[in-house]
Amino acid sequence: MLFFVHQVYKSGMKDVRAANMAAHRAYLDRYGKQVRLAGRMTPDNDQTVTTGMVIFEAESLHAARRFAEDQPFMAAGLIDRLTVEPYMLAYNNLER
Repeated sequence: MLFFVHQVYKSGMKDVRAANMAAHRAYLDRYGKQVRLAGRMTPDNDQTVTTGMVIFEAESLHAARRFAEDQPFMAAGLIDRLTVEPYMLAYNNLER
C-alpha cells in the first residue's frame, strides 16, 4: 500500500537541514524501493525549501507513520508539521 508523507519545515532552519541532509538520504536509502518517490517544494526557485514529500510503500499506516516519525529531520527538530495518508496512484508518467 502506498502512503503520502508530507512534511512542512520550520522556517529559518536552512543550516539544520543542510547539516542533516546526508543522514536523511542515508535513511531513505536504507528503505530501498519502499521509498518510491521523494522531493521538496521550493516556491522561490530553490532558494528556500518549505516542504518535502515522500511516496512510501508500507504494509500499514502504522508502519508508514513510524518511517516518517523516525527520520533524521524529525530528530533534528526541522519538521513543523507532518502528515501521513494513504495514497492512490492515478497516473504515472515518470518513466518516460
